[in-house]
Amino acid sequence: MNKSPQRRNLIYWSCQLIGWGILVAGNAINLFLQDNFHFQIGISLFFIGFFGILITHVFRGLIKRWKWPQLAVLAAVPRVLLSSLAMGILFSICVGSVNSFLPQTGESILTSGDWSFFIHTLNFSILFLAWSALYFTIHYFQNMRNSEIRNLELRAVNTEIELSNLRSQLRPHFMFNSLNSIRALIDDDPNNAKEAVTTLSAILRNTLLLGKHERIPLSDEMDLVKRYLHMEQIRFEERLQVELAIPKSLDDFPVPPLMIQTLVENGVKHGIAQLTAGGTIKIDCALKNGLLHVDIVNDGRLNSTSNGTGTGLSNTKKRLFLLYGNDASFQIKQLENHVHCTLTLPKFKLNEGIDNR
Repeated sequence: MNKSPQRRNLIYWSCQLIGWGILVAGNAINLFLQDNFHFQIGISLFFIGFFGILITHVFRGLIKRWKWPQLAVLAAVPRVLLSSLAMGILFSICVGSVNSFLPQTGESILTSGDWSFFIHTLNFSILFLAWSALYFTIHYFQNMRNSEIRNLELRAVNTEIELSNLRSQLRPHFMFNSLNSIRALIDDDPNNAKEAVTTLSAILRNTLLLGKHERIPLSDEMDLVKRYLHMEQIRFEERLQVELAIPKSLDDFPVPPLMIQTLVENGVKHGIAQLTAGGTIKIDCALKNGLLHVDIVNDGRLNSTSNGTGTGLSNTKKRLFLLYGNDASFQIKQLENHVHCTLTLPKFKLNEGIDNR
């Protein structure tokens, strides 16, 4: 999706050398045509290029450290203006210091007079302002392109997740077991049979509707999870126990749709369903340091989940990276006789700011 760091550095240094080289060469040619070029002028022009590259390179390192490319344009503009002025002053001091040892450079480098320092500072500040404007413009357009590519990839992954969940719910085995459970309830418990039909219908409908959004409230996601678990409890009866700890204060926390549901389904299908005596699935949600922590624990062995869940877990990790970069995480591990999944989500998406590349 992005150019390699080596290629970006090559392009950056090429632009630096070519840009400052053209500036120095242009001044040298102009002075030569005016018959004002001599050795000390050449030395002064060399240091103009040297200090220009040095100062802008240091400035580039600072703006990357301070993450200015992530700022909105209106927030970045005053910082760039002040930085350009500061670089202009520093550049004037550096060039003036060099020229003080080159008395034959004359007015072609530093204009004599009381206002010479301010005039050169203004000119150099405009030069650095142009450099900064070009640098930030390239980054903003690159970030917009990266954001568009990331959104396209995210849509593709979300579509794959949606279709995968729909196929999972529509797979003959799931439908066969669900319909058989409902059929068994029709004579013994008609009301419960009607509720099961409603639940099955809601699962299929919500799988389609929720998958169309980039993020949904945690309460909507957990509503789908609860319906799914209720349907499975009808099938497994006492073999499936459910424990939920979801604070009401987290109802509005935004989460990617079908992500928790996918992990819960994996736990039921590849963990509890493989145990003769069944087991328990636990879902705990908590807010820690501004991050949502979702813990999903189910009875079973991790090696039993290796067949058939690789795509689901891979999609989960890919969606997290596309949405949040390195600010979100997903882990799955074996703890004694339990499989423990931990999902950590920030509140904001990656593309709600400008990525710093």
